[in-house]
Amino acid sequence: MKKIITNVIAAAVLIGVGCIAGHHLTCTPKNDTPHDTNVVVDLPSWQKDKANEIQSYLQTITDSISGKFVPPEDRIATFDMDGTFLLEQPFAMDVLILEYHIHKNMPDSISLNQELDSFLSRVESAGGMQEGDYKTLDDLKMRAFDKLPEDSIAEIAYRFMLTDVKDSIRFRGHRYVDMFYKPMLELFRELQKYGFKVFVVSGADRTGLWGCIKALKEKYPEYGLQLDRINLIGSDWVLDAVRDSTNNPNYIFQIRDQVARKGDTLITSIKMQKVINIYRHIGKPPIFSGGNTDGDFSMLNMAMGDSSAKHKAILIWHDDDKREYKYNTSEDWAQKIEQYGWTLVSMKDDFKNIFLK
Repeated sequence: MKKIITNVIAAAVLIGVGCIAGHHLTCTPKNDTPHDTNVVVDLPSWQKDKANEIQSYLQTITDSISGKFVPPEDRIATFDMDGTFLLEQPFAMDVLILEYHIHKNMPDSISLNQELDSFLSRVESAGGMQEGDYKTLDDLKMRAFDKLPEDSIAEIAYRFMLTDVKDSIRFRGHRYVDMFYKPMLELFRELQKYGFKVFVVSGADRTGLWGCIKALKEKYPEYGLQLDRINLIGSDWVLDAVRDSTNNPNYIFQIRDQVARKGDTLITSIKMQKVINIYRHIGKPPIFSGGNTDGDFSMLNMAMGDSSAKHKAILIWHDDDKREYKYNTSEDWAQKIEQYGWTLVSMKDDFKNIFLK
């Protein structure tokens, strides 16, 4: 009996030595990621306390013996775009892309240009979009992009992102592609390192997202963002083949056909519709989510699940009127953060840097 015990102990010692020495022995790692639990998450643009909070979360859910382990297939993260990881003031990218297209590519459409300028002036005077403005915006989009192939609209958005920011005093020399939030891209990179699939779930047109993210990945490849078109979920429009103007389901798509926009909005990806879109597109809820307006509240709660340590939702607080803009900081929202267990991220207090440039 003593001999058996001695042999077992000796074998255990040899296995341990083999692991340390790099012998050809299979050792079960504590963590299913390449990270050691003592490695600091690389978030240089975040203040220390918030970076440590994110680090603790990531290490807990990827530690197979933590009791809060989440298997890789369930590591889903969803984020709004405008105002969550991209500047949205004084207008969201959707509106600015529309303005760029109408002014640059449709100068002869005098009536459309006048209606657009009137719309922009009204929204700016009111300090933001009002309820009835969304219908006007959709009408302008429908007329401006009607019959254009979706890939052409994506290219328009891409070219717009390479133009200079209008606010030349505040952001002189910056292009719109430079106005993504550096801390958030660092967060995306770290989530990916820990096995997360990251999705953008925006109220912006899905096609516009294609162009915006293409510009970001092309101009800032160092973040290694795994954001392909399949990861971009936005508002959708009625589509059809370019050469079929009848929406005929029996039409046979031809080899050189393109899919074009032909009609009104199909799905507006805001509020509860974001939850529906996530289920339709991904098929399961996220465990990490981020947003910055009441249009994201449903998505944030979708990610909270049972509110355990496996789930995290962050609300970006626009409280830095020197480096960015101050808005969306109501006391009612502060109460919701406490009620639902979301994490407040203050741009003023938690971001060392804001923009890429």
